[in-house]
Amino acid sequence: MPDIRLAVVSDAVLPYHAGGKETRHHEVVRRLATSGFDVEIHTMRWWPERGDAYHGGIRYRPLTALWPMYRDGRRCLVQAVMFAIGGFRMLFRRFDVVEVDSVPVVQIFVLRLATWLRRRRLVVTWHEVWGAESWRSYLGPIGSIAAVLERWALTLPDHIVSPSPGTARRIDEMTGGRTPVTVVPNGIDLPAINAVQPAAQRHDLVFVGRLIEHKNVSALLRGLAVLSARGDRITCRIIGTGPQQESLRRQAVELGLDGLVRFDGWVRSDEDVLAALKAARVFVSLSEREGFGISVLEALACGLPVVAYDHPDNHARHLLVDGVTARLVDTLEPAAVAAAIDWTLRHADRLRGPAADSALSYDWDTIAREMEKVYGACES
Repeated sequence: MPDIRLAVVSDAVLPYHAGGKETRHHEVVRRLATSGFDVEIHTMRWWPERGDAYHGGIRYRPLTALWPMYRDGRRCLVQAVMFAIGGFRMLFRRFDVVEVDSVPVVQIFVLRLATWLRRRRLVVTWHEVWGAESWRSYLGPIGSIAAVLERWALTLPDHIVSPSPGTARRIDEMTGGRTPVTVVPNGIDLPAINAVQPAAQRHDLVFVGRLIEHKNVSALLRGLAVLSARGDRITCRIIGTGPQQESLRRQAVELGLDGLVRFDGWVRSDEDVLAALKAARVFVSLSEREGFGISVLEALACGLPVVAYDHPDNHARHLLVDGVTARLVDTLEPAAVAAAIDWTLRHADRLRGPAADSALSYDWDTIAREMEKVYGACES
């Protein structure tokens, strides 16, 4: 594989911001950097110092100042626009291929212009396609404009990478097959996971993710309240931060779950997150919208059966088999969530082996090699 100058453009990156797309970039990029790629990260200025930052020998370059990503529980439109404008800086930076994730969409238009003028290639990793209904639900009336922009943006890349077959099919439907799409799933670091020991403090349930509306952590709390009301004192550890953090804390107290639910905020160390997973019996992820579900896959690798929402836009459900590695719910009514949690806890020991086995075919080394092929084909 010849040397390729790869520019990864993302407004949120590790080690400054945690999430599924951040983990994917981090794991893939650090492997590519050791296999002949010259990699740079182009992002917001998350660090206080002037100039660039360096992590693991990889250069982080600012495109914009640090803008708040969320406002009133939703992605901030001002931040999206400012980050897109910052993308014009790519006109003056050296690269062969630009890799950008699809969120928050508007930056794709600027990067398409920059790569076209520079006669370079644009690859977009599209974790999930929202569509008009989801955009209107999220943004109100202006969601219709966002839906049009999303559909248009899908036609702009030279190549799209999708972590899930479901998202890839939807992209093909929306573009009429005009944009090449390759499915490259997310992965996990199996040796690192296997080396971690469980945390000292045990708990029944664990959630890991952003505390935002579509993750439906509120539904998890309501289900726990049903179990608590009948005398089942189920403990739960919630790991993550987000705009709903304080309202969820208040809800837990109002539901009488104080002492049962522990909010840990952002746990910086991956090892500590894995230790928390291994100290639990069941992983709960009631998200209605996931492009893939790295946290679900990590939970499976730790031997945790999963309670998940069987929603069409939750592609993490494709990692699960109802009754074998998970319990899927088709409604978020408190009684249904409570019943799913209760069933999974009672069958957890039987489900642990199949859960762990289902994760064995995913590994970041394999994922990085697949992405290497995509970038190499684009550059050539």
